[in-house]
Amino acid sequence: MPRTALIMSDEFKAYNLGEQHPLKPERVLLTWELIKGLKLHEHPNCVVMEPRLATDEELGLLHTKEYIDFVKRADAALDRGPLPDDMEIEGMRYNLGPGDNPMFPKMHRGSAIVVGATIMAMEAVADGVVENAFQAGGGLHHAMANGASGFCIYNDPAIAIKYILKKHAKENLRIMYIDVDAHHGDGVQAAFYDDVDNVLTVSFHESGKFLFPGTGFMEERGTGAHEGLSINVPLLPYTYDDLYLDIFEDIVPKAAIAFQPDIIISQNGVDTHGTDPLAQLGLTTKGQRDVFKQIHKIAVKACHGKLVAVGGGGYNVSVVPRAWTMLFADLLGALDTLPEKIPPEILSKLNEGRKADLIPDAFLDAGPAEDIKWRINDFKFLDEFELYGLQLRYKFNEEILPLIEKKARK
Repeated sequence: MPRTALIMSDEFKAYNLGEQHPLKPERVLLTWELIKGLKLHEHPNCVVMEPRLATDEELGLLHTKEYIDFVKRADAALDRGPLPDDMEIEGMRYNLGPGDNPMFPKMHRGSAIVVGATIMAMEAVADGVVENAFQAGGGLHHAMANGASGFCIYNDPAIAIKYILKKHAKENLRIMYIDVDAHHGDGVQAAFYDDVDNVLTVSFHESGKFLFPGTGFMEERGTGAHEGLSINVPLLPYTYDDLYLDIFEDIVPKAAIAFQPDIIISQNGVDTHGTDPLAQLGLTTKGQRDVFKQIHKIAVKACHGKLVAVGGGGYNVSVVPRAWTMLFADLLGALDTLPEKIPPEILSKLNEGRKADLIPDAFLDAGPAEDIKWRINDFKFLDEFELYGLQLRYKFNEEILPLIEKKARK
């Protein structure tokens, strides 16, 4: 049977942007608690791996030396106490400070462990140690070469891709990146946007007309040798399960067949859920599960199952552990063995001490969020959304897919 790596460590607690920040470590920690409670980590196909810190050289595959040095200096200064005023001002050069990207104790170490873990996952899959891997703490897809963005200090997916391409340079690997976070995967797109012909980035997200970072339109297709290898699918707010899956299934498998990747890495943000406080898409946990299954199915057909799945967004804590546990169970070949309801003793432990966003007992939602329910009973809404979906698919099939096919391996 194929084996699945699970990257897991208490060290991930260090990536903590503060008590009031929406990107809370508990999202990842509760996912592991649910996985362990169900004993999925003891499954005969599972290989549990302890992560390592990424080196400065590895971080430098994407990020500038000046930026890495500042993050390390700020980390050291925060160990000693409050950050000096001059460093607060300097941090603004790198988009670090009050707001989305606060500076926090152990900032470098907490970020470097996330990157190191994603590199390990990529390496284990590329080297054939395992068939696929799950790294819940990863997916920090907004960070840019010279600065932080969107809760992300270092960009672990982009660095891991660059690392594995360098390590296997003689083999000229092709990497496909699939991002289903509600927010556009702009940092990963930017890392490969110019003159790179062996990385295909695909991002399904709420349209930048309505949501941070304001990018990710279909016209963003790459330049030079990379033209056609950036695929963006900007979705309307309230896009619901069936429409999302129809569009996804008409675009992503075709792109994979045309591109012929050696490895797929997916960013699996679950802020696509209809109750997420930071986005306005309309998926249920069933829809999210079906998207994860589709990505895995594509990997099996396109590249012998070689898939690295990382986490990402998701700010309703009642959703994240359920969705990501189903993702991991699918990679493991154990999805059909999950109970419909989380056993009471496990659920009690998950919700212990928590007052909001309590995790329900069922993995699958009873139905769509209230904002979605009345819309999918409105024929005008459905007609408009179906038409928009057809337009997206037409543009891909007529304008983007031919560009990818031209770059197919001879």
